Amino acid sequence: MKKTIFISILIAILVFTLTNSVLSQENTNILQLNHFEVLYPALISFGFVTSYLILDLFYNVGFSDSISYELLDLSLFLTVLPMFFYNLPMALIFSATSLGLYFLSETLYDIDEDFLAQLPSNGFMDFSFFTTYAIYRDRRKLAKIGIYNNNWREEAFGNSSFISYFPYEKLAKWEPQSFFDLVIAPISKKGLSDALLFPIIPAGLIAPFLQQLLAGNNFEQSIFATGKAFIGMHELPILLGVPIMAVFLYALCSFVAIGEESLFRGFIYEELGSSYNEWVAKISDMLIFPLFHVPSEIEFYQQNPEYFLNYFIRRSILTFYIDLMYDRGGLLRSVAFHFWVDFTQLLAFYLIYGGVAHDDFTDIIGMYFKRIEIQFSFSF
Repeated sequence: MKKTIFISILIAILVFTLTNSVLSQENTNILQLNHFEVLYPALISFGFVTSYLILDLFYNVGFSDSISYELLDLSLFLTVLPMFFYNLPMALIFSATSLGLYFLSETLYDIDEDFLAQLPSNGFMDFSFFTTYAIYRDRRKLAKIGIYNNNWREEAFGNSSFISYFPYEKLAKWEPQSFFDLVIAPISKKGLSDALLFPIIPAGLIAPFLQQLLAGNNFEQSIFATGKAFIGMHELPILLGVPIMAVFLYALCSFVAIGEESLFRGFIYEELGSSYNEWVAKISDMLIFPLFHVPSEIEFYQQNPEYFLNYFIRRSILTFYIDLMYDRGGLLRSVAFHFWVDFTQLLAFYLIYGGVAHDDFTDIIGMYFKRIEIQFSFSF
């Protein structure tokens, strides 16, 4: 049923766009776009992302029985739709990539490889987020000169001791980035050349061990205690299992970092900053990015609603820091930072829980184990 839905949608899109391609295709070599022409295709794509988030929220709270995963997946797939009207070949490539990730995840779920399915499943979602950025990127490259203020960071933060306290080359200007550029960002010179990034790697590796120690974990499921390493339900020698898991997490965290950073920093934050000002961009991002995670938090923490405010505040603070990384090094820098925050913690949790078999990816990050929570309270 799911495959039938997606194939039908794909055929409908192809038929519609092919019949209108002559009229819809633009001469991108000479066309200079105004602000509306740049923005509206990306906003349409972002509308499908927003519909996905709203539907996911309703699904997790049980708002309606008519909301299904098929409907959620369809919302993500349709993010590519605006691309068909200005770049048909690229739209077909993006659609094929999304469908490939989707069918791979469904195949793995069908054969009960839920752990491994997490990679293409997350990839499908995050590639949809990247698609929105790609549409914005392609259109903005054709914007008329003067529409966007590419010096907004310099004007806002050029004399700020806080922004420039640590050594850096210069405040970043907007640059279009390809998916491949972002994949290698975490290990690239530009991605790593910031002193603010260096403490994140050791902190990300150490913090999960300290957290679990304080929570009373005796580490009996760790690879050190069992002498084994599991990838899902598959046992491997430690010297083989840990490197394979590291590669798996590199791919997973790359998808997450690229998807979220390209959407929130590369599109939303950049558009608001260059069109309005830095404070509109920062405040909006510090609100929107935490809200984006609410549906997943409801799924995991609906029995502990007091956590929502705590996580919202934490993510708002983290968003401010990520915005700072974006200001200093652009999308490559924020993707690298986001990647290393996720990768180091997930790798540490794998060392803690990967010594036994798990059929669910969330098991290796201790979702079922007692967690140390920093509680915030307010009095009025």
